[in-house]
Amino acid sequence: GDFCCPYDLPSCAVGYSQRSEYQYYDYTNKRLRIEKIGLDETNIIDYISKKNLNVRSLNGIETCINFCPLKPGEDIMHPNPIDFDYSPVKHLGPTIWHGKTVQKYVWYNAFFNHTLPMETYTLFVDESDKDNAVPLQEYDDETPFNETRISRVRKTWTKFLPGPIPAKKFKIAKVDVCPRAPQC
Repeated sequence: GDFCCPYDLPSCAVGYSQRSEYQYYDYTNKRLRIEKIGLDETNIIDYISKKNLNVRSLNGIETCINFCPLKPGEDIMHPNPIDFDYSPVKHLGPTIWHGKTVQKYVWYNAFFNHTLPMETYTLFVDESDKDNAVPLQEYDDETPFNETRISRVRKTWTKFLPGPIPAKKFKIAKVDVCPRAPQC
């Protein structure tokens, strides 16, 4: 239902891709672990050191292979999908999502001191258990100058587990001597 033009129109271009990954948000230490399923690829984004670490298992030990510095604008961790006190997030109230009543939130990435929204994020959350809010789906829309959406990334959580992350998920060897990747 997201198509913006008839499929047989010569100027119509629709792209679709899908990937599965596990993401571990460590908001206390401002870092994110992304495990890409089927690709044997793991990245750890450390928002304090401002590095995106490329991690591989070498003889059973997770080791930093190389890193890229974070680009301008990537140095702020996205809001915790269940931390609703993050000030730029606006609570839009209850809505129906896939036949279920859930809560809807929105926030923006903007240029020029937050006056021109360039990306719009919409998040649907199941808050039926007040102690364990569960994010369900997020739309990340490219909306240059708050105009028509030109692309959408849809994130769906299928196995969200609240609680502490195992410490080993962020225990990486050779981080201090990890070289900068040549493609950065």
